[in-house]
Amino acid sequence: FITDDFTGQLGSPEWQGQLVASYDLDNFSTSWTTKYKQGGLYDIDASEERYDDQEIDDRWTHNIRAAYDFTEGLNVYAGVNNITDEMGTDHWITSGGTVNGFGILGRTYYLGMNYNF
Repeated sequence: FITDDFTGQLGSPEWQGQLVASYDLDNFSTSWTTKYKQGGLYDIDASEERYDDQEIDDRWTHNIRAAYDFTEGLNVYAGVNNITDEMGTDHWITSGGTVNGFGILGRTYYLGMNYNF
């Protein structure tokens, strides 16, 4: 039978959460983010023959970010997303760059600046 309740299916976990810890000292700031999404099934309505393994594991990712205010208008920041290099689940909807809320690229780095005048 087909269901209208997609809880527990890819993209609709029953449990998910995010914890952010941050610290500021003078012009320096840093933060650590931990994200959790419960696993489940690719497709609740799929037959057993559709997937070799329909189970999706729980996902934990950790991100870190640091920033420094050089002047009142200049802020430089850097960070690492997905520090533990967890890979997203391979699925047809990954063309959007994320699956189940997590990037499919693994670990990524970034560096940037904001300048206000």
